[in-house]
Amino acid sequence: MMKNFLWFYGALAVVLLFTRCQTNRTEEGKIDLACDTSTCKTYTTWPCGFGFCYPKNWETDPPNAVISIRVHEPLTDSTDTYGENFSVASNFTQNGYTMAMGNFKQYIDSSRKQLRAWINNIHFIADKDTAWYQFNAHLFEFSGELIGDSLLFKQLVIDANSYDQQFVLTFVQQARSKRRYSKIREDIFASFRLPEK
Repeated sequence: MMKNFLWFYGALAVVLLFTRCQTNRTEEGKIDLACDTSTCKTYTTWPCGFGFCYPKNWETDPPNAVISIRVHEPLTDSTDTYGENFSVASNFTQNGYTMAMGNFKQYIDSSRKQLRAWINNIHFIADKDTAWYQFNAHLFEFSGELIGDSLLFKQLVIDANSYDQQFVLTFVQQARSKRRYSKIREDIFASFRLPEK
């Protein structure tokens, strides 16, 4: 089941046309993360240039062609069939446009259509424009079914135009574990940072 989800997750990111982070930057930026190291680990990366905190017992998966980083809770025993996870994808932009999907509004519209096509019995809990610090952002929260699992998703798309990037933050959990992971999810989202400019 977990392997099937991992394959799907990669396919979903491809469908949303995320691209790898830009690799031609040479300057370093400072990312200041205030994490409680007794309970959390930190992840920072360059050239994508972002960082976040996540639970100490979670594991990281190596970057791939569509997702810059994914962290997940390891399965605990044979009854545990799903590893809740958080990922960050980075999409390069130029003059406010993505290479494949147009401006930010067009990107969001296309993403919404693709989510509807890929997630069975999708139900949007939130689908709204918002802000992340000084940047425009869009929040998707939805439930749906994938590969036999009833799941909850929270996805924040950040239009970090001064960085020439869009960042897509996604947390996925089993629907029945909503209460157990709500604080972990919100803490990870709140910890996400871009380097100082």
